[in-house]
Amino acid sequence: MVFLYTKVINITKQVDTPKVSADEATATIQVNTFTPSAGNVYGADTFKESKIGGTWIVKQGIKGIIRNKSAATRIVTETMGSKAGRTFSIYYYDITGGLEPLLSWADLPAQAAFDATLRSLMEAGVTRADATNVAQAIKIAISLFI
Repeated sequence: MVFLYTKVINITKQVDTPKVSADEATATIQVNTFTPSAGNVYGADTFKESKIGGTWIVKQGIKGIIRNKSAATRIVTETMGSKAGRTFSIYYYDITGGLEPLLSWADLPAQAAFDATLRSLMEAGVTRADATNVAQAIKIAISLFI
C-alpha cells in the first residue's frame, strides 16, 4: 500500500510597495511527502509476502498430511530432525485423528493444526518438548503441501 500525504502551506510574502496585487502577496505551496513502504520501494512484483493462515490453504495442507504419510514424515524429519520424524511416524494415526475434525471447521487458522497435533501427542503420552517439535513441523508441513 502506498501512502502519499499532501500538505498545503500558506506562505505570506511581505511587500514594501503597495502596487503588488493580493494574488502576488500570498502563495500556496503544495508539499508532497514520500512515505516508503514495501510496494513503492521494491515495486509490486519484486516484493512478495508469503502468508499461511487461509482456511483453504490449511485444509489442503491437512489433507496432504493425511493422504501422504511418507512425504509428511520426510518433511517433519527435514524440518525438525530425526527424533521428531520418528515420533510423527509412530503416532501418525493419533495425529491424523486429531487433525481430521478440523476439516469441518468453517474458519481454520494454521495455529489450530498446531494445537490439535500438540493435544493429540500429549494425550498419547509424548513429552511436551517432542510434541511441540512435531506440532511445529506440522505447521510448516501444511505450507509445503500446497
